[in-house]
Amino acid sequence: MKALLFLSIIFFILGFLNKNLEFIYINTSNSLPFGFYLSLPIDKIHRGDLLLMCLDSNTAFLAKKRHYISKGSCPHQSAPLGKYVQALNGDMVTVNKEGIYVNYQYIEKSKSLKIDAVGRPLPLSLNNKILKKDEFLVVNSQENSFDSRYFGVIKKEQILSRICPILIFN
Repeated sequence: MKALLFLSIIFFILGFLNKNLEFIYINTSNSLPFGFYLSLPIDKIHRGDLLLMCLDSNTAFLAKKRHYISKGSCPHQSAPLGKYVQALNGDMVTVNKEGIYVNYQYIEKSKSLKIDAVGRPLPLSLNNKILKKDEFLVVNSQENSFDSRYFGVIKKEQILSRICPILIFN
């Protein structure tokens, strides 16, 4: 237990001393468990991978304005997001009032919300489609996650790395 506490303190200090540690990602958002994640290079993206990504300019502007994300190192001075890949090239994405289906399989807790926590309407940008090469559906299994339900599919060029949890605090 002491070793775990010591390790977490070291990662915490490293994260604050050097915000540009390219191999460590510190998550402080509600979309993923708070903690430290190892940032890995992307060779091939698979369903279920946890990706670190940047938003497009319009989405980043909205997300920062509404405080869904903070300022950060992505273009448009927005923080990167950690999201799970639910669909990729060739997958059929279907959206209805219950939520999202990928190849007829329901994604748990994927129902889109109409308003955010303070009553503002959320953009619903996801439509039925078959994903093309280098397009990805990213959805976390939390009903309040700001993900593809609200900004649509992402492109490969938006992806920074694949991340894996190192030390998580629930």
